[in-house]
Amino acid sequence: MIPGWPYSFVAALEPGRSSWTALPDAVRVGPEDDRTDLAAAQLRDVVDRLIVAGHWQTGDPEIRTVAGSGYDGVRLTFLPADLPVPVLVRLRSDRVLRSPAPARAPGTRGRPVRHGPRFGFTNPAGPGTVHLH
Repeated sequence: MIPGWPYSFVAALEPGRSSWTALPDAVRVGPEDDRTDLAAAQLRDVVDRLIVAGHWQTGDPEIRTVAGSGYDGVRLTFLPADLPVPVLVRLRSDRVLRSPAPARAPGTRGRPVRHGPRFGFTNPAGPGTVHLH
């Protein structure tokens, strides 16, 4: 590794009460690389290698994946959707989400509303509060 060059790596954690970890893959991130595409390709490669090696078979628990807030969460969950891998992506604390647009009342004039109420992570007690478990 060369200090200062960004790398994308996959870290594997042992199940249960163990502190053992492994790095099954590490790739240098080039200046033109899309981090989300790179992470999805890495995830696919690692999971495929686990399946071929017999370390994961149909019926085994899912391979859980957690990604940082620097990824496009929607794309990162969509790209490997055919794999036995649920993906959890951390969202930035300054991120704002919007609810679906409310139904338009008959006879309403003007341009339709595109978004519903705002949900900001900096105001977790505001309208539309989401509780994650």
